[in-house]
Amino acid sequence: MLAIGSLLVLGGLIGIVVTIIGLIIHKVSKSETKVSLKPLCISIGTFVLGLILVPTGGSTSNKTASVPASPASPENSLPAGFTADTRFDPRSPGGAAVLSVVRDRCHRLVDGNSDLEEARFTHIEAADPEFANYGRQLPFVPDGLDWNVVERLTISVKDDADGKSLSEAKGNVCEFDFGGGSKPGILTSKSVCASLCRGLPEGDRGNYFGDEPRLQVIEPAATAKKADTERVASNIGELKQLERKARGGDYQARRNLAYRYQQGDFSAQPDYVTACAWREIILDSGGEQVDASDISNRDFACGRMPAGSEGRVKALKKQFNRG
Repeated sequence: MLAIGSLLVLGGLIGIVVTIIGLIIHKVSKSETKVSLKPLCISIGTFVLGLILVPTGGSTSNKTASVPASPASPENSLPAGFTADTRFDPRSPGGAAVLSVVRDRCHRLVDGNSDLEEARFTHIEAADPEFANYGRQLPFVPDGLDWNVVERLTISVKDDADGKSLSEAKGNVCEFDFGGGSKPGILTSKSVCASLCRGLPEGDRGNYFGDEPRLQVIEPAATAKKADTERVASNIGELKQLERKARGGDYQARRNLAYRYQQGDFSAQPDYVTACAWREIILDSGGEQVDASDISNRDFACGRMPAGSEGRVKALKKQFNRG
């Protein structure tokens, strides 16, 4: 039909030209014979019909012809045996980067897929309702990472795995989190899981993390920084209210304030120095509500401070105790 449309355009154009030339000759010859415009109308109609048929491939409908989606390449397709939730898009820049990293640094998972009971990708965001009560980041992201978006791969290795790739991890469930922000990389929490991917050394918080620049596309550093700035600004009013109550001696306000500093709700990163100061003030008060959990909370916050922060804690306690 496309060829027919082209022929109609050409035929109509020739007809229009021939008819116009005939009219010009008739006028110049000053003939009194009546001239019919019917051939001109037919030629114009043929030309217009051809124009309609050519771009639509023969259809006179106003509907746009559907264009089939290009087939996914092996690079942005899920490995055999792997699944994904509806929000993980293997064709997106982030999804494609994750698949590339998995096939490269975690290729043992792909090579040993016959020993997997499950291998599933999940897209997670800090804005998801289930994470609304957490602070600066997703609850499973440790200090130093400003991730607000994570692509997670969860694998479950069969109890009887006997292949060379995954036998050492048989019976284990492993979660690998891939994120961007200011420090793009791969995160997992078990040594046996870390051994399944290249370059995941143990950190100082019991996690295993490896830098991976290719994952920057999951969340640009500027986007992560903007999210942090907006979050801190939105919490300023609550900070002032909690601090006023805490300075007035309110036990629960002090606990809540210390916890919020630990979460990093009032700064770009968790502020363990200020949290430690408030935890010690709670213990120093000797109030009836103080219990063993306050000792554990103090040990946690103060234990995560940078080395040499004791002087700063002492100064903050003096400042806060002024009321």
